[in-house]
Amino acid sequence: QIDTKRRNLIYTLRGVDHMKKVCDQMGSRLVMAPIVFNQHADLNDSLRNYASERKIDFIDLKELMLVRENFLPNDLHFSPEGHRNLAELLNNWLKQNPIKTEEETKPLDL
Repeated sequence: QIDTKRRNLIYTLRGVDHMKKVCDQMGSRLVMAPIVFNQHADLNDSLRNYASERKIDFIDLKELMLVRENFLPNDLHFSPEGHRNLAELLNNWLKQNPIKTEEETKPLDL
């Protein structure tokens, strides 16, 4: 019998595979930025490895998740500061990993 944690990971990875397939069919790039809480750090590592194996971009939010001030008191939702920090992290990632538009990827007529 498979434990709940393993079963949930299998379902998650099946979903990722489906999203990757759809993105590939659409000529899009899949980017993962999973929000995984500290007590499930092994899940974050599993997702990062899985993304790497399948050439899926991965934005690691682990450091963001370690800062208690990023969350509302007695809650698991991002605080205003947490939202700012998440937006900054994503913005920096996008600056370093620009997504090309269809126009930019068309071959040039020379």
